[in-house]
Amino acid sequence: MHLIYGNSEDYHAVAVAWAMRKLGAEVFIWDGLGATEDAQISLTPGALPGCIRMGTRMMKELDSVWFRRIVKHAPIKDVDRDAVEFVENELRFGHLNLAVSVRAAASFVVGNPFADETQCKALQLDTAAALGFLVPETLISTHYDEVANFVRRMGKVAVKPFNPYFWHHAEERTYRIASTTVLNGTAEIESAQIEVCPAIYQRYIEKRYELRVTVIGTYIFAAKISRVDGGAFVDWRFGIGSHESLVESVYLDPSTEARIRQLIAVFNLKYGCVDLIVDPRGDVYFLEINPGGQFLFVESMVKEFPMLAAFAIMLQSQTMDFSLVQHDQIGLPQFERSQEFEEMVSRKGTLVTSSCVYKEVEVSY
Repeated sequence: MHLIYGNSEDYHAVAVAWAMRKLGAEVFIWDGLGATEDAQISLTPGALPGCIRMGTRMMKELDSVWFRRIVKHAPIKDVDRDAVEFVENELRFGHLNLAVSVRAAASFVVGNPFADETQCKALQLDTAAALGFLVPETLISTHYDEVANFVRRMGKVAVKPFNPYFWHHAEERTYRIASTTVLNGTAEIESAQIEVCPAIYQRYIEKRYELRVTVIGTYIFAAKISRVDGGAFVDWRFGIGSHESLVESVYLDPSTEARIRQLIAVFNLKYGCVDLIVDPRGDVYFLEINPGGQFLFVESMVKEFPMLAAFAIMLQSQTMDFSLVQHDQIGLPQFERSQEFEEMVSRKGTLVTSSCVYKEVEVSY
């Protein structure tokens, strides 16, 4: 039995579950704790071995678990207003106990149900620099004087939140997004904005193009992202999939590939997405690694990348060192013609395909 600890409205979770079933694996998606029969749990700790019941499924062990985008619990309903905070706290700790039990019961684990140091941008940059990557000069700060001095020294600075965030204004039917912005001088910054919360300030690197490198087990899929008319986006996540973007496969130079493999090993990851910049001189700069990033939008644009098959085979075979054979019938076109895809669309209430999946803003889980 294989488990995807995510949610059944998530394109990646449903696609990988479908692919694993095509491989003959038994797999289910967990949507979080709730009051319905399929969302209830029982644990028997101390029984050695204990038993895990998730919905109607009874398990002592799991072949694999992928912690995708965690849904801890369903919305709280039919609870006295005074008890909501208590129930929410109990559900949070219920999720903690379930996730730890599931992780311990699985033979092969991808991802982490909890925030860990792998998601720390400062540690990522320190580790990448120690491995020999070029890293943009970086400041993380809430000191106005430090930020102002940094901007004066660098001249042009990219300002980044730790994670993208968006606000939905339902009445106006609009979104506001917190993403990468560029400063060209101190006139654009105010102390109140700097001091309210920390942000990441980096010397802006002029780009020839960017690289999105997805590592699945021992396989590396490197995609070059640029604009059709030349150059690169300030933040490609908000240009990808448009008529202005160009995504194509590319070979990595041996030293860059070696450093990426070292980075994956240092962080003990089975899967991760690495973002790099290539400047006009051809120098490669490390930006970040996302241990829970999206990857199927790349396969939708680079047809020769069997990424869905690779991820499913890795989970099904429970090893990073797997063979990519007989995967011709496990791809995005086949998935988007499947019953599982139609059911996901009906649950979600809107059509989401591989070509637009990245419009759902990427965040670490």
